[in-house]
Amino acid sequence: MLRAVVRAFGDPRQVIALEEAERPAPGPGEVEIRILRAAINPSDLIPVTGAYRSRTTLPFVPGFEGVGEIVRLGKGVRGRPCPPLSCRTSPPQGGRPAGGEDGAQTATSAMDETVLHPISPPEGEMSGRTEGGEPLADATNGVSLSLGQRVLPIGASGLWQQYLIRPADRCFALPDDLSDDQAAMAYVNPLTAFRLVDAVREHFGTAAGQRVGVTAAASAIGKMLLVLLAEAGFQPVALVRSATTAQRLAESFSGEIVAQAPLPPLDAVLDAVGGEPGNGLFRHIRRGGAFVQYGALSGAQLDPMLVAARRDEVAFSFLWLRNWVHSAPRAAIEAAFERSFAGIRAGHLGSAVDGVFALSELPAALARQDDTARTGKLLLAP
Repeated sequence: MLRAVVRAFGDPRQVIALEEAERPAPGPGEVEIRILRAAINPSDLIPVTGAYRSRTTLPFVPGFEGVGEIVRLGKGVRGRPCPPLSCRTSPPQGGRPAGGEDGAQTATSAMDETVLHPISPPEGEMSGRTEGGEPLADATNGVSLSLGQRVLPIGASGLWQQYLIRPADRCFALPDDLSDDQAAMAYVNPLTAFRLVDAVREHFGTAAGQRVGVTAAASAIGKMLLVLLAEAGFQPVALVRSATTAQRLAESFSGEIVAQAPLPPLDAVLDAVGGEPGNGLFRHIRRGGAFVQYGALSGAQLDPMLVAARRDEVAFSFLWLRNWVHSAPRAAIEAAFERSFAGIRAGHLGSAVDGVFALSELPAALARQDDTARTGKLLLAP
């Protein structure tokens, strides 16, 4: 099989290599998945640079998010045959950018607003197995999977390869009405957005119109947050970096948009930027408020001295989706996915696709990822 491998930290365009490898057989409690689509997210590329080198073991296969079909069941995995996915209609594959979709979709529409998700890969992901080593026989927690079934494999990196081994209880079934492209983006952004809104709700106890600032608000997840906050009873305030971005965002968001000082009063901030911009927002939040950071577009975290100085006034936390995924009951994750699927159907949790590339075209895909003209997500079709 073909796979992307990182054997040294550095520029993703320089250090991610393509190589052929043997297909390992699924062990007890595991399944083998043929990857149909895998997303390219900033969270896939940050570990490649060495930002998380203290917790990342080389070599590893990147890719946290995607969709595949089950082709082999390991011992102890309950299942039954079903028609192969090839009988279903699938979106076409190709290597050239598709030109994006309507601007009203919740897509990353400008490179300067792309959100970074601080999800680091577990150690030793060459085989695609999740952290913790070999699963125990019959350790599927009652999960029943079928050959040919489409699933979302979560819990570790490794999706940038043609075939993936994953524990059965880390695979979540997909509804037939979602395309492969839609399914490949149903995990990282939507579930992160749910956790962020939950964090604000838990802090205040109830949503009563509190003003919640959202940085990088024109990004895919930023737009999701604006919708989810309003639905929850908060008053979202979109924080962007330029008048041009504000004008573009106004085409799909009718609420308050702020592109320059002075800042309006804020009860809380959901921040993807960090650094000095984040420091300024942290100083600005009213006493009794909350600041939740989930990314670092600036390349820096908040000033720890500042956070310490206001710790009795403002609650600070850093959200890592992977922590929740590895600790939440399966039923809670299934419920989150059902909510994600419903939001994609409704149109406010989907992301535009700029292009689909074969895995063999990964260098071209990474070049497009850095292109300021990119209009949406990039997907790999291994």
